[in-house]
Amino acid sequence: MLHIVYNSNHYDGDLNVVSRRFYLLRKSFYNVPSAYLRTHGEPLLDEAISFTRRCLQSGLENLESPLAEEVSCALDTPLFRRVGVLETKNYIPIYEKEATRKEAILEFAKLNFNLLQLLYREELKDVTVWDKDAITLLPEYTRDFYLFLKTFCSFEEELGIGKSYRVFYLKKAVNIDVVYDGRCNINMQNDLEHMYILAQLKTLSEHLGLSMRSIGGSPILCASLVGMGEIVKRETLDWFLSYPQLVRLFDTFVRLSDDMASTEREQKGDHNVSTVQCYMKEHGTTMQEACKRIKELTEDLWKDMIQHHLASTEQTEIVSCMVLNLARTGNYMYQNNVDKFTSSHTIKEAIRRLFVEPIPV
Repeated sequence: MLHIVYNSNHYDGDLNVVSRRFYLLRKSFYNVPSAYLRTHGEPLLDEAISFTRRCLQSGLENLESPLAEEVSCALDTPLFRRVGVLETKNYIPIYEKEATRKEAILEFAKLNFNLLQLLYREELKDVTVWDKDAITLLPEYTRDFYLFLKTFCSFEEELGIGKSYRVFYLKKAVNIDVVYDGRCNINMQNDLEHMYILAQLKTLSEHLGLSMRSIGGSPILCASLVGMGEIVKRETLDWFLSYPQLVRLFDTFVRLSDDMASTEREQKGDHNVSTVQCYMKEHGTTMQEACKRIKELTEDLWKDMIQHHLASTEQTEIVSCMVLNLARTGNYMYQNNVDKFTSSHTIKEAIRRLFVEPIPV
């Protein structure tokens, strides 16, 4: 179907339809212009974004609901960077009010979300069922490690004989060697030594060379791939463990996003020198100027990740799709410089809407 659209010269004068065609085609690896799927070397798309944002911002106060809410949301987070399932929950009530809505599509969308919600609930139940009595017998500082080890064991049991080899890749990704009797060997630097080393680094590039992996993005990405079954081949997992550029870009994106959101709070106490402080020291800027520049770097990283995605091979396509999905999650978790991991109360409403409230059908 997309191939037919790509080869069609049909134009009915509706720029909204045209933009959606370009968006869907670019997402599916077709070489057509789409502003927020732009890569490096596409200055016209950069200009298009700047122009469109100015127009939308200037006209926003004159718009009525629900168009005003849609435009405001688009200015805050472009569609391509939104978390899909949250966007679905947000958009269904908007679509329901449209006079041109298709009732069958609306009903299927509601049923699909509700079925996914049931699946998410079951998955949450599975990952939160632990032997609480056993945990209470452990010293407090080892309890998190116990849950960590149990996760590996659960993965191996779920995958079964012949497929549990995949957990090896996850163990390697987090640099941990686990055996069934509960012993583990974890490679961790002394915290004080780590803080001292980061404090001595003079450039942002040097800092990222050490800090981009400590954000924990790679193990989450690897865990997602391990759990996807036969769609992810052994060769793909081997390639992943080589720490390819695409995964480096993802880790860097999450690291910079985290540091922008948390640096002001963390600098009030004893904490690692973040990439923000490192940039300030390197260039002699204020924190505000440093955050502005690092925000520009995250925009460049979106371009880089999309460029890798568009150039994906059959082996790497699944990884690039997963990288973009998790980048969307990272973007949401640190949006507007709010660290939602630390200030978890800020996503209470989103969790309730995602896991608790079904959509009335």
